[in-house]
Amino acid sequence: MIYHFNEAMRPSGLFVFLAIFVSAFAEPSPECIVTSFSQVMDITMNCIDIIVRNLTVPAGNTVHFHLKDGASVTFEGTTTFEYFQWPEWGNYLMQFHGNNVNVEGAPDGVTITDWNIDCSYGDGRGGHNTDGFDVISARNVVIKDSTVVNQDDCVAVNQGFNMHFSGLYCNGSHGISLSVGFSKTSHFDNTVRNVTYSNCTVVNSINAIHIKTHNDGGPGVISDVTYENIRFSDIINFGISIQEDYADGGSTGIVKGNVPIVNLIFRDIKGTLSETSTNSTAVYIFCADNGCLDWTWSDISIPAGVIRSWCNFQPKGYTC
Repeated sequence: MIYHFNEAMRPSGLFVFLAIFVSAFAEPSPECIVTSFSQVMDITMNCIDIIVRNLTVPAGNTVHFHLKDGASVTFEGTTTFEYFQWPEWGNYLMQFHGNNVNVEGAPDGVTITDWNIDCSYGDGRGGHNTDGFDVISARNVVIKDSTVVNQDDCVAVNQGFNMHFSGLYCNGSHGISLSVGFSKTSHFDNTVRNVTYSNCTVVNSINAIHIKTHNDGGPGVISDVTYENIRFSDIINFGISIQEDYADGGSTGIVKGNVPIVNLIFRDIKGTLSETSTNSTAVYIFCADNGCLDWTWSDISIPAGVIRSWCNFQPKGYTC
């Protein structure tokens, strides 16, 4: 899938949504394949297994899917939303209506570029759970050259493989993060592998880099993760925070190695902490026994905060 927005979520041309979906069902009959906007209402009201293929939505229109109970919708090819001036039209791009319906897609091969996610309205108004990008159960994901202004994680990866985040500018966030261990039973659902954050900037935020494993979850693993060329400034709490005691939205003080962190590479990480914060800490590492393995760090430069850095695990190449 490819998503593209120009500056401030106001494209000069088209909003493009490219999806390569793999359906578990056989292809429906031709009368249940949507290829033009004029077909949407009739097909979605009368078919159970629906494919939307290479659809173009005229500017200023919402696609309404009035679905039969138990219907399945699979998107294929490119869905294009012709752009309409945002201040003049603020409706939804799509709306789904129905019971027990399934909208399918294989979360494999996604590129997002030039997005501007602006949740600055939440500043000073108690904004929370305003994550910019949450990546769950996905693979082969690229998110680049985008801006997030919010009050929670700029990016949070929960599960998946082969991801690259680059050129991100994060303002007001909780940092560029991994948050793993939501499943109580599934090792696969608690696995993150081969993820890179590069050339990213974090400013005016609670944390810059935050990796957390959930001690109330089942088994899993984080492996082959790289943070490189990361710059940050005016960080309130942690320049780098890695904890294996996370649950229910915060630290518990009880580490558990259910999701070990293996082969964690940090290169060229530089930044400053808030001069007015009373909680600033450059680096914090809290690992379970055998919960952190084969970390290699180099060229880390973070001035000391009000609270001294603390680590119960020492990465190769870095002294806490």
